[in-house]
Amino acid sequence: IEQEAPDILILDLDMPVLSGMEILKRYPPSLRSFKILVLTNFTDDARQDEATTLGADEYLVKRDFTIRALIEKANGLLAD
Repeated sequence: IEQEAPDILILDLDMPVLSGMEILKRYPPSLRSFKILVLTNFTDDARQDEATTLGADEYLVKRDFTIRALIEKANGLLAD
């Protein structure tokens, strides 16, 4: 991440090797210059609350969004 210097990270919570929650813990808002958009199949409030508390800028459930809507959300985050 440091080498690529992204403007936005789109990540899932359930990933091999390093979970999305671990990435959020490693890059709290005070230590990063990029936005984080969580895109996942987890719909429970506990995970959404945890991700938001850890600094996710947006939390989207995959089944509720089209690619076009995802792009619009990402562009909105980048415009902030």
